[in-house]
Amino acid sequence: MSTTIRTFRNTDVNSICSVWNAHHAEFGPECKINPLRFELSCLAKPYFREADVIIAQRKSRVVGWTHISGVASEDLADESQDVAAIAAICVEPDRDEDAIAAELLQVVDERLTARQISRCSFRPLLPNCTFYLGSGQAGSLIGITAEEVRTGRWLAAAGYRPSTPTNSWELNLSNFQPPVNRIQVQIRRSAQVHREVDEPLLPWWQACVLGHTEPTAFQLTHRTEKRVMNEVLFWTVAPELRSQPDSIAWLWPPVFNPQDESDLERMVFLIAESLREMQSERLDLVRTTSAASDVATNALYRRLGFSTSQSGIVFEKVVPDFLTNVKEACSADGETGV
Repeated sequence: MSTTIRTFRNTDVNSICSVWNAHHAEFGPECKINPLRFELSCLAKPYFREADVIIAQRKSRVVGWTHISGVASEDLADESQDVAAIAAICVEPDRDEDAIAAELLQVVDERLTARQISRCSFRPLLPNCTFYLGSGQAGSLIGITAEEVRTGRWLAAAGYRPSTPTNSWELNLSNFQPPVNRIQVQIRRSAQVHREVDEPLLPWWQACVLGHTEPTAFQLTHRTEKRVMNEVLFWTVAPELRSQPDSIAWLWPPVFNPQDESDLERMVFLIAESLREMQSERLDLVRTTSAASDVATNALYRRLGFSTSQSGIVFEKVVPDFLTNVKEACSADGETGV
């Protein structure tokens, strides 16, 4: 049966959710999505482009789809111009699923080449994960997990290769105890933690990524000098968007200097005090992510009592056609003396 490849239409939302749920059925109810979650975590994003959602259709039925995503610039203020990502690829389980996925990924290659994108990754880590936060395997934040055999097979066949091993971390707040040592006691005496009352002021891209969430920022402030020394950001989703009964907060990967022991200790204190406040508010879990190679951040999480809940890997591909075109253009310029 022939497959028609086309771009997204507003009438596709229910079909897209159905294909997503069929694709993720083996991973349980936490991975399900509905039109409201799709609207808020995808369509409502200011950087969403209809042309980036590619639909595979047989007769009048949607059987698969994929979504090309931009990634953040280094300052989180805008979209990068030369790298991109794939936020999702979902195909209904069927004997022809490999062929449908191959057609979708071929169109992705063509679109990326036309845009002069040189590198593309699949579901990259924050800050480059821009759609579907909190949905799918590991919240769509750590590439693909070992259980996603079908997706891994499709990516490998399309020329994507493993690039970044990742971890998803989880902390049960019911038994959380902050780490205590002499330095932590000194920090408590010289600094205090403030929770920002208003919604935090974030760079444009980061604010858009978290647009369907409720972000909360905590600051560590020097008691006498009144200056902010460290900051950390959490977010939650509204109850109507949750797919499980637990109340979960997510921690945006913290920024600190691992070579500066004082900065590291302050970050430990700040996150611990933030966790204590969320504990008092009856939150159940806190989750976050990291690259497996990020030794300092992983050690920070372990010290706070986090444990790994899932591991994944980000697949990446250099878009060969674009690089070939660039080389040919350079050769031609050299031959003509331009």
